Amino acid sequence: MFGETETNYSRVSSNDGGPDEPNHGSGPQTPKPWKRNGLLLTILVSSLMGLIFGSIFSTLAIGTINHIHLSVNTTGTAPLTNVSDDNFMNDCGDSPAKARARGCAFDTMMQLWVPPACQDARLTGRFVAEGKWAWYTDRHAQHLIPYEVLEQGEHEVAFAADNYHRAHCFYTWEALVRALRNRSPIMEEMMSYDHVMHCRMMVLQPARVNSTIGVEIHPGYTRCTSYETWIQNLPEDEHSSRD
Repeated sequence: MFGETETNYSRVSSNDGGPDEPNHGSGPQTPKPWKRNGLLLTILVSSLMGLIFGSIFSTLAIGTINHIHLSVNTTGTAPLTNVSDDNFMNDCGDSPAKARARGCAFDTMMQLWVPPACQDARLTGRFVAEGKWAWYTDRHAQHLIPYEVLEQGEHEVAFAADNYHRAHCFYTWEALVRALRNRSPIMEEMMSYDHVMHCRMMVLQPARVNSTIGVEIHPGYTRCTSYETWIQNLPEDEHSSRD
């Protein structure tokens, strides 16, 4: 996965004449061949063990990244309380058919069915156009999902590269600020502190070079309401936003 760099070393002479020359006379004797070979063997074994353990740790790290679920399926979440008809908005159900019947649209940057009031088609279109993302049906990136198929939101799983995963996080933050500044309703994931922690981990970890697949995506269904309503009905998180 990582390119191998071969570095050649040559001894530097302490004399002005170039490489070391044999030292005749009373100087120290040349090491015995078996000692020299033993030293070379020790270096070789140490290097080999380093490569083996490095490969193991790299494989484990990539395996973890490949199994991150990008979005949270909110089906079955407890209904909002203390809300009025003015600020309550229905969720998108639990199937593409129900979502369409409720006016929801599939947001490809969130990989969620989103209620009408929380849709930001202009922002989504800009991210999709600038990113030129690619999605696949398999983790080996052998079978491409055409965008016109992906935006139907009927796939069970999709695989994408790390750069899309990072863009998803920045998209979420930009969409949140746009909603707050425009006093627009907010989708549930944008009120989730767990999602912030997830994106923090994703963005701060070193980017992998030549990575084709970095994330496994399972689409879901979200809810949408005003900030005033959410602040009284915050989603349950494993991480505390007060610590």
